[in-house]
Amino acid sequence: MKKAIFLDRDGVINKKPKEHDYVKRWEEMKILPGAKKALTLIKQSGYLAVVITNQRGVARKMMTHEDLRDMHMKLNEKMKGQIDAFYYCHHEVFENCECRKPKPGLLHKAAAELDIDLEQSWMIGDSESDIECGFAAGTKVKMVETDGNLFLEVKQIIGSSKNRSSRVKLVSYGTKERN
Repeated sequence: MKKAIFLDRDGVINKKPKEHDYVKRWEEMKILPGAKKALTLIKQSGYLAVVITNQRGVARKMMTHEDLRDMHMKLNEKMKGQIDAFYYCHHEVFENCECRKPKPGLLHKAAAELDIDLEQSWMIGDSESDIECGFAAGTKVKMVETDGNLFLEVKQIIGSSKNRSSRVKLVSYGTKERN
């Protein structure tokens, strides 16, 4: 089985839009510093890079599935093809689907389709729902500042994976993770 680093999109790879707004067109996609380097490091370290994102703008008809796919294709081109897959929830909150974070449906689907060992994988996000999703799926989790530097966070993960004999434990929301 493979290991993966699951990444939220808005606020982690690209600049998060204003509250109650969405990145609806490629021209609105502002890639954050360090994102390309982070994805390169993920791939060089033997992890899959998988984007997990809620995209409610589709349900609200602010963009189509095709618009979103085109944006993701352009994003992956800009990232030199380092993203292995994109999984997104296009439902409204009230639909109570299994794929909308914080529920772990998208991680479970990705794990099944891409042969990923969730216990050896990470979820990186900038919101509590991202972190809850990772915990619910059984991954390790890492919270980043919204619009922070993803490369620094990935570097810490890769370093902790290589140095398993270290006595340092990573702590997130008061829960010690296995090292």
